[in-house]
Amino acid sequence: YGLISEHIGRRRTMAYAYAGNCVFQLLTLWAGLSHQPALFAICAVISGGLSGANFPMTAATVADYYGENNNAINYGSIYAFKALGGSFAGGIAALIMTGTLYGAATFHWERGFFFGAALAAIATLVVYFKCKPPTREQWERALAKTAPVAAREGVSKAA
Repeated sequence: YGLISEHIGRRRTMAYAYAGNCVFQLLTLWAGLSHQPALFAICAVISGGLSGANFPMTAATVADYYGENNNAINYGSIYAFKALGGSFAGGIAALIMTGTLYGAATFHWERGFFFGAALAAIATLVVYFKCKPPTREQWERALAKTAPVAAREGVSKAA
């Protein structure tokens, strides 16, 4: 994954991985409905691997675009949102899969797979069309905003 990104770029690799995740989500559903357990397992593992590998790729992209000094805080933001999402994921998954949070539930497995595929498709579009490297002007404005902070840190380190 990292080697591929070195050749075709991180943003493009992430977009292709999310697109592949969308395809493999739907293939996993199809394999399950067709009672193909081996194909189901293979597609599920590939789908999960494609989506999970994008977390470290995001950190690498931030470092590429904004420098190593900004990597930790931006990557920390991603993990904070991941924790927040994990806090509500069970309830949302129950709502999607059963149509209710309480009471008599009827399971609709297809909804979960289509929801996952839709999220992957949205992520593909966002990464491919919206995640662009900063322009030179944006970079210079960001550096100008951090200059006072850097000056204060330099003063506090000297003291």
